[in-house]
Amino acid sequence: MRQRPGKKSGVISLSSITKIEPLCGFTMYGACKSYNDYFSQSLSEEYKGEVDFLSVRPGWVATPMTDGFKKK
Repeated sequence: MRQRPGKKSGVISLSSITKIEPLCGFTMYGACKSYNDYFSQSLSEEYKGEVDFLSVRPGWVATPMTDGFKKK
C-alpha cells in the first residue's frame, strides 16, 4: 500500500462500543475490540501521510450474538 505512488490507500477495521462500555458476559470480545482500535490508531500514527486507517466503533447492533439481551 505504501508503494503505490500517487494513489491513496486505506484500511478500515471494525471495533465496537464495548471498547468503551463493557458488556457483561463478553469480556474477551470487548478486550479484542479494544486492542483492534488501539492497533489501528497506532498504525495510523506510524504511517501518517502514507496510508489512512479508520477504526469504526458501532454501537448496539441486533445480531445473533445479542439475541436475548435487552437494549438499554
